Amino acid sequence: MRIAAIAVTLALMGPSYVWAESLGEVAAREREKKKGKPAGKVITEQDLGKRHGKGGNYNNPDEATALPPDTTEPATGETPASAAAVDPNKPKEKTTDELRAEAQTEWRKKRDAKNAEITQIQSQISQLESARTYADPTAQARLQKLKDDLTTAQAALSGLEDERRRNGYRP
Repeated sequence: MRIAAIAVTLALMGPSYVWAESLGEVAAREREKKKGKPAGKVITEQDLGKRHGKGGNYNNPDEATALPPDTTEPATGETPASAAAVDPNKPKEKTTDELRAEAQTEWRKKRDAKNAEITQIQSQISQLESARTYADPTAQARLQKLKDDLTTAQAALSGLEDERRRNGYRP
């Protein structure tokens, strides 16, 4: 029975080994197919410019796509824009990144101040709660006012965190 099973297995597997191609044979056949075909064309920026009727690109526009130079004359008593830009007494305009960094710094100062306020209120609450003031109505009123102030300060801090998320500031 075993011999019959081995014979059947060899009979079925034999043709697959005979007809199988090696990887080298397949690669040689593909090279033969490609020999008759021309290589693909390389497209350059000049080709693209000719096709669309424009020359140049975003970084290097040609004369047809570049903005025209400013040829307006300044009004009497005004200095040209280039002279105003060179004026050392005039403060330099801040970039959007610089303005964003300043706004983020201001936000951090507000957040730190609010955290300090919350910490101070929490320490006052802890002092009042540890000093057996349950029978003193004035101390109880003060404790309740501090708890209300703490809730308000925590809500303000939550609002600052929402502002951070909206503006994309880092924590």
